[in-house]
Amino acid sequence: MIEQVQKLKQQEQDNNPIWSQVEAKVLDAQVLDGVEDASISHITGTMVYNLVSDGRQALKAAHRVLQPGGIVGMTLGSQAEWMDLVRTFFHTFTLLR
Repeated sequence: MIEQVQKLKQQEQDNNPIWSQVEAKVLDAQVLDGVEDASISHITGTMVYNLVSDGRQALKAAHRVLQPGGIVGMTLGSQAEWMDLVRTFFHTFTLLR
């Protein structure tokens, strides 16, 4: 996936300047070391939060680096309790900001 994003960025950055702002990384979702607080506008994760050993910690890390009003896109599979956890987590932390 990272290679695909990097290739697309290389192909498209001359046609669309938004690509110069795209940075794709592979990081430990539970920590996100090296990423500054409130520095990311968009986070995507496919089957991440329900597969890491500590999904709550990964959501806390995502919340830490996400800018106010930022967007999280994720897929979690069919486990409804995870969707409830994600909704509750982001609702609670949004209220605390």
